[in-house]
Amino acid sequence: MSTLSFLLCADRSAARRVRRHVATLRPGLGLVVGSWPELLEHVRSSYLLDVPEESWSSALQTAASQMDGAFWARSLSLAETETLDILDRELRRLVHAVGPEGVLQDIETQALSVRGQRHYAELAELHAAMGYSLPPELVVIGDVLKADPDTALRPVRVYTPSEGCLLDPWQQALVDELNRRATSLADDALQALFDAALQRPSCTDQTASLSVLQNHLYQKTDRVSALDASLQWMAVRDYLQEAEVAAGMIQQLRDSDSDTELSEIGLLLPSNQIYAQAIHDVFGRSGLPLSGLSRHESVRDLGHEFVFYLLKVLKRPAPTMSLAALLCSPLLSWGREAGLVLSQAVMDGNFRLEKMAWPPNSAPFLSAVVKGADTTEAALHVLAEAEKLLDPESPYPAAIDRAREGLATATTELKKQRTPIWDELLTRVTPQSQTRTIEGPRTREGITVFAEAEEPWRSVRQLFVLGFNAGHYPRNVGGSAVFSAADLEMLRSKSALAIETPGERAELNRQLFVRQLECATEKIHFLLSRRQADGTALAPAASLTFMAQLFGADEPEDLICELETDTGRNRAAGLSLAQSEPPVLPRVCQVSDLNLGSDLLARHKKKDGTLYPMSPSRLETLMVSPLAWVLGRSGLEPREWAPE
Repeated sequence: MSTLSFLLCADRSAARRVRRHVATLRPGLGLVVGSWPELLEHVRSSYLLDVPEESWSSALQTAASQMDGAFWARSLSLAETETLDILDRELRRLVHAVGPEGVLQDIETQALSVRGQRHYAELAELHAAMGYSLPPELVVIGDVLKADPDTALRPVRVYTPSEGCLLDPWQQALVDELNRRATSLADDALQALFDAALQRPSCTDQTASLSVLQNHLYQKTDRVSALDASLQWMAVRDYLQEAEVAAGMIQQLRDSDSDTELSEIGLLLPSNQIYAQAIHDVFGRSGLPLSGLSRHESVRDLGHEFVFYLLKVLKRPAPTMSLAALLCSPLLSWGREAGLVLSQAVMDGNFRLEKMAWPPNSAPFLSAVVKGADTTEAALHVLAEAEKLLDPESPYPAAIDRAREGLATATTELKKQRTPIWDELLTRVTPQSQTRTIEGPRTREGITVFAEAEEPWRSVRQLFVLGFNAGHYPRNVGGSAVFSAADLEMLRSKSALAIETPGERAELNRQLFVRQLECATEKIHFLLSRRQADGTALAPAASLTFMAQLFGADEPEDLICELETDTGRNRAAGLSLAQSEPPVLPRVCQVSDLNLGSDLLARHKKKDGTLYPMSPSRLETLMVSPLAWVLGRSGLEPREWAPE
């Protein structure tokens, strides 16, 4: 049985780079390039393992709520969702660090502070109370480690970069076991090809400022270099102007240098989605194609919205807007048109939906909704009827699943209560903020887009670094809400726990930023904002201080060209500046009375021919704006939505 060779990369961007290199130089079967999630899926399929059930979250919630004296007990009663998120993150960190052979309760923690010892002991007790449950990604690893090697459809040999691959104990154990079970020896030529694919051709001119930056950033050096045209830093008003300046400079570059292909120009975007949206909009209007742009789009939580409004309506008195929103939900089977008719009837005051046709099969649900539910049995009946009306052919299948999940949650909680506790039920199904990832095409022709948190996936001649502000390049390292930085250091050094410390993560982020800078071979343009969208002042990235030391700047700010000033614009190279035009006077508006060519009063008479009585305000409207008076008398004014 032939062995599958898997080249394990740090992330999907690095895998994209290696995949193209390998496909060009060594195409063939039995060779896969990917990141850790892809390896895990390949191995799971090879050993015919089922997708693990999600039992971790429910076990965590149950066990955490039963430990009354734990350090999180009070927070759990005040903010359950947020507290469970923190416990989930910290316990996952510890379970990943202890490895498949370790148990949290066996780790020596006397080197920790008193607070750290208590927190660790109670987290270890929490894991024991969960029955030593594992997160889904670790369940797969555990099943593979325990599986019979003969049950694999195809053995897998994993290749990692020679310069090092960051794997936690669970991941390392799986890689070692897969390589032990592989039936073929390691291919040295394939390993060399893998390492070569990860090399980045940085600036070849060792005297250029770009080369100095790539080779000496974050390093101690007494060398001070002169700054040349291969680097420049520009400050603008906000993130949107950054995108506009970058687009203009790229257009200017294309006009002045036709040999530069769009694929040889790169954009490095920070981990802030407003930049991805701005680049998408500005470059789309500018006719500049992008390759590799990934952005997130906010989507409504239609599923939990449906259940939330249903419970709000069942709790009396029912808010009119909640009832209207429930009836026009796009998840209901009676369709958009019927839903809008019912909703408009409610907004017109027909709260019981009387003297109107109801959609087919909706009578049990609608009659129960307009009456409300005072008892648990009545509420359970309405929830059951609501589930029957969910549209199985809805264009929002994910929202339908989430609505069913919310109905099941509300049903489970209701069965525990003698009378409905509405506030508690509403908390369980409160709509959550959701996002949808939109992956742009990855063509060979478009402008290359890199992400701050990922490896560069191809080399470019010129790189534009956007969002060069504090908190980015490198990214800030978030602290632990449970352990201090000193306690994490002690867990790493004294307790033999392979846990990542803030200092290690900060150094890894710096190394990643250097590798991103190394993908440029000619020039790098750094763009930073002076203000956030709300006007809050922003500072440059902390890396600017290290860069200033390399080029002998007295102050880091001396490197920056302020594009809001004439001096800064004259210093910056490659800007696309609009030609000045003489001012144009605004047109002179001719004010005259509007003549509709009709006797407006004569068109609004009673059946007996007499005029309707006119209030002073109506007469004033007629004199000021006859058109507005006509619209008002005809009932054509826009309806105003206001709280009750």
